[in-house]
Formats: sequence, structure tokens, C-alpha cells
Amino acid sequence: MTTDSIISRVWSCRAASFPEQQEIVRLLDEQFEVIERNERELDGALRQSEALRQSILKKAFTGRLVSQSPADEPASALLTRLRAEREANPKLNHRSHR
Repeated sequence: MTTDSIISRVWSCRAASFPEQQEIVRLLDEQFEVIERNERELDGALRQSEALRQSILKKAFTGRLVSQSPADEPASALLTRLRAEREANPKLNHRSHR
């Protein structure tokens, strides 16, 4: 296909009538409104999700996310045991020293 034939095809295309153009614009406006509404809903859902995430983390770090099992070692005892193990075997300490 030559450039001339492509240009003649483009120019031979009929432009939409004014009422058709108005209908196209109306349909596009409707779709943009739907998109904007969806964006607002998504933004709200993301805010709720972040708030929920923060709430879960707060509960987890304050020990209120799950019930404490009586069989579990208290945190203070666990920390003491871990410190003693680290001091007994310094090679197990994976933290880099500055």
C-alpha cells in the first residue's frame, strides 16, 4: 500500500455527524465518571487497608493479636536465653559489627 493510497483512505473516511459526536462525548463522559468513582473507591479501600495493617501490627507488637499460651516461654525468659546462647557461641551472632 502506498502512502498516497493510505492518505486517500484517511481522507475518504466520513466524519461523524454532530449528533453522533455529541453521543460519543456523552458516552466518554459517562465512562470517565465511572473511572473517577472507581478511583475514589480504590483510594478509600487502600486507606482502610493501611489502617487495618497498622492496627494488626500494633496488636501483634503489644501481644494482643493472639492469646498467650500458658505453655509459651515468657518474653523476658526467651530474651535472657537468647542472650546467653549468643554469648556462649559468638559465631552464631549474625549481626554485623560496626
